[in-house]
Amino acid sequence: MNDTNKIALGTALILSLAISCVGLYLYYSNPGLFISQPVVTIEESDIENDKESKTSIEADSESSSVAKAEGWINYNSSQGISFDYPKETMGTDCDGKDSVPVPVKTFEDPENGYVYLTVNCEDTLDTLQKKTAQVSTGNSSYKQEKILGTWIIATAEVKNEQELSAFIKKHYGTGGCSMGEKKLTNRQNDVYEVTITGKDWNTPTDGFSASRSCKVDYAYKIFYAPEKNEVVSVVLGQDCTFNRTDSIEDCYEEEDRIINSITFN
Repeated sequence: MNDTNKIALGTALILSLAISCVGLYLYYSNPGLFISQPVVTIEESDIENDKESKTSIEADSESSSVAKAEGWINYNSSQGISFDYPKETMGTDCDGKDSVPVPVKTFEDPENGYVYLTVNCEDTLDTLQKKTAQVSTGNSSYKQEKILGTWIIATAEVKNEQELSAFIKKHYGTGGCSMGEKKLTNRQNDVYEVTITGKDWNTPTDGFSASRSCKVDYAYKIFYAPEKNEVVSVVLGQDCTFNRTDSIEDCYEEEDRIINSITFN
């Protein structure tokens, strides 16, 4: 073998050794390059399992929402409205114990258009009807709808704004009370919140004065649905009634929840 052939053979051996070293380096640094990967196929059953898993997650989410609503009752009245209210609130029980959980009771009086929501242990439909008697004050008369520990939800069929105004006079005072502003709400289609005004009022706070012909010194809500020819009125009074904790902020939140849930059926 001459010198030229020896040089060629040596060069070939060096190149072969270099390639082997590179191959070993790549194998140990990234063995996945040299291992055949399985072909992944998506079966229909896998898609269905994914759908079932998603449905299960959504169901769990719905269950969580229901859990948040525990302790509340959805009430469907025979008088064309529905609303939510708490099963219990803090109050005085039948044994006279204060600040203990007491049940919230509902009573219907369709003849007079009332739904009673009360925490008073002794109250029955008969006692509540007697408390809701006609009251006369000077030249004005109205239905007594401010009972401690009770909300009186008044409903009526009204075919126009004249009948709506008559409803307001009946429940808030015949002497000088009448319909004030009517503002469209977003609670349902074509449902308005209505305010009261007095014939001798200059500002809404004039209703706080006993000298005015229309005295309204308490919180109230009136909702009017002209498409359904229905009106609902709630006298909230001056004190918070429904509270499942000792927090006044919680109390107002719970009462707002009741009011916001009122729906015309």
